[in-house]
Amino acid sequence: MRVGLLSERYYSNINHDLLARIPLTAQSVLEFGCGSGSLGAAYKLRNPAVRYVGVEAMPGPAAEASKCLDQVWHADAECEDLFRDDPPLVDCLVYGDVLEHLRDPWACLARHLRFLAPDGVVVACIPNVQHWSVLAQLLQGRWPLEDQGLFDRTHLRWFTRHSIVNGLREQGLVVHSLTPRVFNLDRARTFVRQMEPALQSFGLDPQVALQGMAPLQYIVVA
Repeated sequence: MRVGLLSERYYSNINHDLLARIPLTAQSVLEFGCGSGSLGAAYKLRNPAVRYVGVEAMPGPAAEASKCLDQVWHADAECEDLFRDDPPLVDCLVYGDVLEHLRDPWACLARHLRFLAPDGVVVACIPNVQHWSVLAQLLQGRWPLEDQGLFDRTHLRWFTRHSIVNGLREQGLVVHSLTPRVFNLDRARTFVRQMEPALQSFGLDPQVALQGMAPLQYIVVA
């Protein structure tokens, strides 16, 4: 029961920072990994005229999403035949904690960009493997496997601010904003303070290190 409830919350969570970045002027939105459709439903309350389409690999959440979104495809985001017969053209592509679950996220994104209008935007939430908690675990020789979060056992790829920006630019995208999501800032500061002698020995500015280690995720608009 506990695992089932956790799974239900996992697919129904709303990332309000991500929601705020989806343009209110969008006439059409395509979300990959839409879960049970909570993000799309919340956006449709803000922009009732939008056509919001979701893609979700898990059958249960996909069925739930079909009740609140305009159309839902039960499919793998990396499927190369997706929309082959009727490719959409949308104003916004949305990836809420999705790219880290893909085998080849940048190649997948490159294929999806053919669905994006010339003046459209990509909005994504991407976890930061430079987070202080990851480094703390590695220093102790541990990599825990968890049901969600940075150590989600289903993650296949890992990103830092630098690799996120480079990956998007390599796809021909212009990064408009990269906003850190920071939680437990005091704990991040404590970790950096404890690491300060080592950081200095490597010629690293502790304040710059904090800026890299504090964000749990980045919200990107490109």
